[in-house]
Amino acid sequence: MVWKDCLAYCEPGKNPTTLVSYFNGKLAEKAGKNVYRKNYGWMDTLFIPREFTKPLSELPTKEYIRFWSNNKNYDSWQVLSRYLRNRQKSKGNGCQ
Repeated sequence: MVWKDCLAYCEPGKNPTTLVSYFNGKLAEKAGKNVYRKNYGWMDTLFIPREFTKPLSELPTKEYIRFWSNNKNYDSWQVLSRYLRNRQKSKGNGCQ
């Protein structure tokens, strides 16, 4: 199973940009618990990433961060973050 995470960004007067991340894994047979992080999305309780045995919601924080920091995944949030930082630098606002 592949989990698609879609993110769209648009500025006034410009065309929207859509970014998509793909994550391999499987669905849990029943929803997991939010053990380490409260009030996270419901998808975290259902998705078990490849190389893990528990849903994202049940992973200790260190493993959760390792999953999201994995360079093998194309992470649309990181791409958007880089785009916005570069945009701010090019406008000379000094934001980093």
